[in-house]
Amino acid sequence: MSKVQLQFGKDEDAKKMAQKTIDNQTKEVEEMTKWVTEHGKK
Repeated sequence: MSKVQLQFGKDEDAKKMAQKTIDNQTKEVEEMTKWVTEHGKK
């Protein structure tokens, strides 16, 4: 949804919030992927 907002949205505040959401979730996914790699079943 955030990517759609960035692509088609017209409200600058909403676009800033969408980019912040993408940035935060990307970081969270990277952290979880690292954790799973280190602690997952082998």
